[in-house]
Amino acid sequence: MLPTTPTHVRSARTLTRAFADVVDLHADRTALETAAERVTYAELDRRSNRAAHALGRRGVTPGAAVGLHLGRSADLFVLKAGGCVVPLNPAHPSAVVRRVVEESGAHLVVRREADAADRFGDRARTVVADELIADAAQCPADAVDLCEDAESAAFIMFTSGSTGNPKGVRIAHRGLSPLAEHSDELRITQDDCFLQQAAFSFAASTIEIWQSLLHGAKLAILPPKLPTLQELTEAVQRHGVTFLSLPGGLFNLLVDQEPSSLLGLRVVTLSGDFPSPRHIEAAVAATSARIYNCYGCTEGSSLVAVHRVRAPLSATLSATEPLPVGRPMPGMTAEVLDEKLALRAHHDIGQAVVVATGGAERQKRLVAFYTARGDARPDSGELHRHLRELVQDYMVPSAFHRLDELPVNVNGKIDRSRLTVPAREPGTAAEDGARSPLETAVVHLWTGVLGSDGDRSGSCAVSDGFLEQGGTSLHFI
Repeated sequence: MLPTTPTHVRSARTLTRAFADVVDLHADRTALETAAERVTYAELDRRSNRAAHALGRRGVTPGAAVGLHLGRSADLFVLKAGGCVVPLNPAHPSAVVRRVVEESGAHLVVRREADAADRFGDRARTVVADELIADAAQCPADAVDLCEDAESAAFIMFTSGSTGNPKGVRIAHRGLSPLAEHSDELRITQDDCFLQQAAFSFAASTIEIWQSLLHGAKLAILPPKLPTLQELTEAVQRHGVTFLSLPGGLFNLLVDQEPSSLLGLRVVTLSGDFPSPRHIEAAVAATSARIYNCYGCTEGSSLVAVHRVRAPLSATLSATEPLPVGRPMPGMTAEVLDEKLALRAHHDIGQAVVVATGGAERQKRLVAFYTARGDARPDSGELHRHLRELVQDYMVPSAFHRLDELPVNVNGKIDRSRLTVPAREPGTAAEDGARSPLETAVVHLWTGVLGSDGDRSGSCAVSDGFLEQGGTSLHFI
């Protein structure tokens, strides 16, 4: 990823100001489309003004956090009161929803009629969405005072919780407003049609929504329930979708089972997972759509970088190289951090490489290979503690292997294909420290579970840490 300095990007704006500029240009064009209705940009602007007045009457002030406990619908797009949106996922357990409400400080939650009010804890007041919409219909449609502070919070998004505890991320208006800028790569125009299929609580939904609405394009909204592959394909074809954002796993399924879903597309963007080269090559051969491997994360607020994928991949990449994430989007910069950031910041570590191991049918795990400075031999526990102070839990390798030197190929680059996990010599339960029939049973159980990933063999020891040996919640189940 190469750093760039954008030269054609306007100063940061709020999303509401950027949307107002689009309304001035595209008032009569379709902004939202569902199976039941079409909403123009002018009508969406009037709806959002009415909703802003209705929310203001309920005490929503600029900067106040408002929870939205709703599925996909056109009603999500009527909130323009200067508040900060906290998306809540109806599919999440009540304990998770309450935690998000409490940590975000939301004092009002817009909910579905069927939702129990106690699902949101004791601090937040709730209002049923239909009631709010009915109230909004009686409010004036005249413009509200727009927030002009691009540093103010637009969303509080909670991460997917890879470590077990979702973390709230404050996303400022300036983090999403660069989506309005022209990209020489994506070339979004008012003639494009986007599909909003991500859950509203996922950061990917904000990209789908605002990439569309800030370019005067049409946004087709799927019903709230999880669509089948056939329903997704039919929606793409019915609405004339040209721009489709997909997580890697869903893209693979469409390529395998519903390849016709890709035929009318102009752009496909992939994110959220490492893309499958086999599926990408199949898609490139089956459609004229431009396919991009994209990088972005909740903490980065938005889509950060894109890389156009061209076939055959073997012409540009070796079998062990990951797809590049490309160059930064307009308004973004990317920096390659120095050699003292991930494992080499430890005083005893010379070189280090972390690789993902495990077959597609098993959960992957991170394994670190390193060389030490001099005769140093830091143990795994020390390296775990060191990394947990620097990076999030899911980025900490589950195993560490010391090598005299890291293997390199003829070009002098580290040869990852030669980095293999050394097998532990099989031993008896007694040799592995078991002191009772129960410990023996547990040792053999974990040997079977953790030793069947194709990248390790031998037995586990009683003293082995479950997480440090690559154990996950899925292994435990």
